[in-house]
Order: sequence, then C-alpha cells, then structure tokens
Amino acid sequence: MVSGSAGSKRLMLLRILLALPLILGGLILGAIADARIPMLVLSLIFALLLSVILHFFSDRILLRWYRAKELNDEHLKRIVSELAMKAGIKTPKLYVIAESTSAHEKSSSRSSNRGARDSCGGGAGAGRSDCCEKCCVDCGCAAIPNVFSAGRDAEHASIVMTPALLELLDENELKAVIAHELAHIRRSRELLISTMIAVSAGMLTALATLAFWISIFTGTGCEDDPAPNAIRLFVLSLVSIPASVLIHLFVPAMREYLADVEGVHMLGGDARDLISAMEKIEHAITSSVPQTAEKVVEIINPAHAHMFFINPLRTETVILLDWHLPSYYTIFNTHPPTYARRSLLSQEKEVKTKEVKTGRSADEEEAVALSGENSKNMRRRKERGGLRIAKHFFYSFISYMLVLFMLIVMDTFNRKDFDFKRSAAIFIAYMFALVTFYIFAVLVLRRNARNADANPPPLRPAHLIMPDSRS
Repeated sequence: MVSGSAGSKRLMLLRILLALPLILGGLILGAIADARIPMLVLSLIFALLLSVILHFFSDRILLRWYRAKELNDEHLKRIVSELAMKAGIKTPKLYVIAESTSAHEKSSSRSSNRGARDSCGGGAGAGRSDCCEKCCVDCGCAAIPNVFSAGRDAEHASIVMTPALLELLDENELKAVIAHELAHIRRSRELLISTMIAVSAGMLTALATLAFWISIFTGTGCEDDPAPNAIRLFVLSLVSIPASVLIHLFVPAMREYLADVEGVHMLGGDARDLISAMEKIEHAITSSVPQTAEKVVEIINPAHAHMFFINPLRTETVILLDWHLPSYYTIFNTHPPTYARRSLLSQEKEVKTKEVKTGRSADEEEAVALSGENSKNMRRRKERGGLRIAKHFFYSFISYMLVLFMLIVMDTFNRKDFDFKRSAAIFIAYMFALVTFYIFAVLVLRRNARNADANPPPLRPAHLIMPDSRS
C-alpha cells in the first residue's frame, strides 16, 4: 500500500525523470548552437508543458488511442455505481474499445451480449470459439477479453473494457473484475502514475510503428516486406529497454495482488468469481489463434500492458527472413503469474482455519501451500525469463553499436577528416553511458521479475484497509 506522501514523492520522481531528457537535450543543443541559456529556458518550458499534459490528459489520450466509446448499459452502470459506493469513490465512467466487426457492434448491452454469446454456440463451446476466430483478425484487441482503468484521480477515472470481456464473463465474474479495477482507482496516486507512464513510455515505443510507416511511405517496401519490419524492429530494440525500465521502476507487481484481494473483500470475501474470471481470460488469451495474437500486438502498445487486468501480449518472437528475433514484448510485463494470483486468493479463507488445526503461523502455511509444483514453475519461469532478457539485451546492444558507428561516421563527414582521438573519446563516453544504463536496467528488470515470481505475500487486515482516495 502506498501512503499519500510516498505516492506524491514517487509522482515527483517520475516527473523529474521525464523532464531530464528534455533538459539534457536542451543543454546539448545550446552548447552546439552557442545559446545555452535560451535553450535551457526553452527546454524547461517544454518539460513543464509535458508534465501538465501528462497529468491532465493522459487518460484522454489512452481513450483516443484505443478508440474507446462510452458504454450505455444502465444495468452495468448500476453495478459499477453500487461497487463504487462500497469503495467510497465516485462512480467511474465506463468505456468499451471500439471494433469494426458488426457481430460485436450489435452487443452494446448485457442482454444483447448474451444473445451474441448464444449465437456463437452458447458460452465456452466449440461453436463460440469458431465464431470468435472468424472475427478476431478484424477486431484486433477488441476480440481479446480484457479491461483496464485510467485517470488522474478517483474523481476523474474511467474503466475501459473490450467487447469480448462482456461476452465471456457472467455477471458475478464481471462484478469481481470491476471490483479489482475499482481497487486500482481507489489508489489515486498509483492510478495517475500508471496512466502517465503508459502514455510517456507508449510514445517511446510508438516510434517503432512510426518508423515502420515512414519506411513504407518513403518507398522501402510494402507492409509485408522485410525492410520496413526490420526498421521497426531496429527502432524497437533501441526504445524498448528505456521504456520498460521506466515502467518497472514505478509499477510493482504487488499492486495486482493488493487489487485482487481488495476487490474480493469489496464483494464480501468470496474469491471464486474472480478466480473463475482470471481462468477464463487467461485461457482466451493463451488459446487465441496466431492471427489474433499478431493483430493484438499491432494494436496494443507494449508499454500499456501493465494497465490491463491480465497481460494481453504473449508473442515472444518475430520471424524476419527466417530469423527468430525477440519481440521485446515480454520485458514490459509487470503482472505476477496468474497462478500465483489465484493461489493467494484461494488461501484467503483458509488461513485462520489452518492456524487452529496445525498450529503453524499463517506465513508458514502460505509458504508450504506455495511450495512444490508452484515453486518449480516459478524457478522454470525465472530461468526462461533470464534467457529472454539476455537475448533482448544482446540484439539491443547490436542496435546501439550501429548507432555509435553512425555517430562516428557523421562526425567524420562533418569534420571532413577522421580524428582517431576524437572518435576514441566518443566511443569511450558512449560505451560508458551504455554499459552503466544496461547494468541499471538489468538490476531493475531482474528485481521486478523476482518480485513477480516470488510467493504471493501474506496479506493481513492492515494491508486490506482501503487507503484514502488521495493516496
């Protein structure tokens, strides 16, 4: 749980980190143009303007990013209003991610959603799966069941759902998922920080898509040709690690555990509906056809993955000229494993009984319950995660070496002469900065990976007291 003062300090640190590149860039340009003071003042103005825009408009940017439309479902609004009253916050606005498929556009209310589900084969059957596969490529992320919340505080918050979520879950499961999102909204500082990070880091990763389309429009190839995709992957390898480090610095895995448990307590302590919703959404994401997964990663910015209820991006590699290269999407994942979240929820009602029967403390019981197969899965996951991170950093290092080579070449052409000492100084300074950043990035990513894969922390009543909406 983040107190009000701690949340304010983290928010101030985030603003400083976002302003530093602008200020340093202004100082460098000022030194080159021999106008240090004017460029410094200009960079400070831009940094302040960026901070204001991110604070007040980050949620609106995300809504426009996913073409979210306000959901006009009175029954669902009444459910959210009742849960928001229990949480002690203002009822957030409800939005649904827009889609192009008419099969889903007809389902704007709960009753029509059930009708669409029946027409697909009635629930989780094969008929429904076949129907979803027909429209998933056109729908993109709208065909994947998920939800996220955004806003600058509890008074100005929104819950954004996909149409597939409304079709997949029954009413009780949907209540449990909404309660989870309201628990996030209850922590206003955390909500603002995650929303600001999603937009700021998302702008970095969006440069890869921008480079892709610029390469197409400038004649390097068509959408399926290797050249534009190689350019996109090259830019992504440059920007993904700084963006992911920014996310991992400010988005701890603990927030999902707390939101899960607080959401369950908001509904009276029964975790079965939330566990069932997790299982359904996880299954829908992991079992989606390859075309759906490819479409989802094209639409969902990887820097937004931490916003969603369950990580929507599962594509780990991309194939380019028969080369299996890292997609860089896995390093953006801040969610704990879904099985660890289910384990924590399934034990919430068993802790007190076990203390009486066995005499063990609650902490010891939770450690025993999460040992065995779960711990083996966690070890395997950490080993695989380490290999994936190493592969990401290897290809990213190659990309940064190409940038260094281009810098030296440009400097040589600008001076019209090759100066070995000057080039060596550029190389040493560049490598020092790059290695220092890589060491810091590895420490941050590994720390968060360990925290996410570790046993779920024992949560006592002190953790579950809902904080003031300003915290």
